[in-house]
Amino acid sequence: MTYIEITKEWVAENLYNGTLPVHAHSYTLLYVTGKGDELCACCALETLTPDEDGDLHEDPAKYVGTYDEGPVLYCENCNAEIVSSYGDPDEPKTAEAWAHQNIEGAESDTIECVWDDSELTIIVNDEEVKTTDYGSAPDSDSLRLSREIDAVNYWYAYGN
Repeated sequence: MTYIEITKEWVAENLYNGTLPVHAHSYTLLYVTGKGDELCACCALETLTPDEDGDLHEDPAKYVGTYDEGPVLYCENCNAEIVSSYGDPDEPKTAEAWAHQNIEGAESDTIECVWDDSELTIIVNDEEVKTTDYGSAPDSDSLRLSREIDAVNYWYAYGN
């Protein structure tokens, strides 16, 4: 990741309605202090703003850059989520991969998720084990995966 140093000029050019940008051209921005703490835009601005006595924060945001890829980070100050632009490449892309990583006893199972419009069928080791009708088909890949993971997790927790 490439960072640029935050200067007064940069803040003046990028401050909009009293806030620093969260994104630049749809890429997530990550603010970093001199000590390496990762901050959200709101907390970065707080560290750059003098307090009521005119004193500056002891460790202000010093750098800003795009956070393109990686796991969700949490602001060191307020614990807000900072989600990378392209997500985490190590995050499971299928319910089967998620189950293999997160459910004890599922490591060797073959898990398929089959959609028929709004109906999801879970197949474990070639046996249909659960069918759920969600009333409507998922309108995004992330919603589809979320529903699949929920259904697989539910079956392993209660139906296995």
